[in-house]
Formats: sequence, structure tokens, C-alpha cells
Amino acid sequence: AVFAASSPFMEIVVIALLLPVRPTIDMAQAVSRHLSSGNIGGAREIFFGTLWRHHAVMDEHALARAAIETVAVRFMERIMSGVLWYMVFGLPALFIVYIVTLLNDTLGASGGPFGVASRQAYNALSWLPSRLASGLWIVAALFVTEGKVKETAAILWPLMASLSPQALSLACIAYIQNISLGGPGSPYGGGAWIGPASPKAMPSHIKKALYLYAVLH
Repeated sequence: AVFAASSPFMEIVVIALLLPVRPTIDMAQAVSRHLSSGNIGGAREIFFGTLWRHHAVMDEHALARAAIETVAVRFMERIMSGVLWYMVFGLPALFIVYIVTLLNDTLGASGGPFGVASRQAYNALSWLPSRLASGLWIVAALFVTEGKVKETAAILWPLMASLSPQALSLACIAYIQNISLGGPGSPYGGGAWIGPASPKAMPSHIKKALYLYAVLH
């Protein structure tokens, strides 16, 4: 009886743990703070043990891009996907999203059968959330693009049919912020540059990305 009475509270705790809203904010703010103070070493350490395997040689622009890309992809794959499938199938679906995302992070880059399977499962699970997230990005653009929402939407709309979930997430924030993301060092863009302008991201771009992240929520 005690467990039954507390189960809604426990479910809320589990949901809060599996939706990394605050950790994403803390990570991006820490990178921005280190870069603003000239502490590139401190910014590099934040990406230790992550998908950014070449963090030790990344310059300030690559580190800023890494923070922005992480914000964009995490919103799609862990927040949007998690909330969507939780609303449809309940708490077990949230665990599935977490596990599939983790498997894709650890095995997706490999060429073996497990890597291929994890990528396929991830793409299938993330396809719809990434398209819905794109619509929210366009709404969020109302707050930062100074009336260029129609132009941004016109660019992003055809990309929804062709880009992978992660690449589409990069495209959304890149075109809204008028920068380029991805490139050879990114684990998300498939090696291609995505965006209309310079890849020289700065701490100011991270702060704008966090503002967009708040608007999306």
C-alpha cells in the first residue's frame, strides 16, 4: 500500500532523472564560462569521456560548436523523444529511449552488426521526434531571427525529408543562429558542414543556444 501510494512520486523522480534538462544546461554554461575566461583546457575537460573523442585538440570554435550541437541533439533524442514516447506508451517507453540512445552512442559508430542495429533502432525511434522538434525550433526562431522565420522554415522544411535525426537537429539550430555546425570532428553531422555561414562559433552562440533551449521547453 505504501509503494502504491508513492508510485506516482517515484515515477516523477524517474522521469526527472531520465530527461537531462539541467545537466545539458550546466554543461553548456560551463563551456561558455571557460571559453569566455580563456580557459580552453577547462572547456576541453568537460567533453572527456563523451562522443567528442578529439576534445583534447579542439580549439575554442570547435568547443563552442560541440556545446551547441550537444544542446540541439540532446533536446531531440532525450527530451523530445522521451516525452513523446512516454506520452504514448508510458514509463517503459522512456526506458527504451534511454537504452537505445545509449547503445547508439556506444555502438553506433562501429561497423559491426550491433552497430548497424543500434543505428537503425535509434533512427527509427528518433525519426518522428526529430521532425516534431524541428517544428518547435521554427517556433523558437520567432524569438531570435528578427522576422526571418518564414525564410528559416523554407530552408528547414525540405531538409526534414532527407537528413538523419541528429543532422536535422544541427540544421535547425545552425540556420536559426546563422552559423555552420558539424564538420569532420562532429559525431552528429556525418562529417559534413551543416549551415549557411562561418563555423567559428563563439560563447555568445552558446548563450543564444541555451536561450533557444529554454524557449523550446
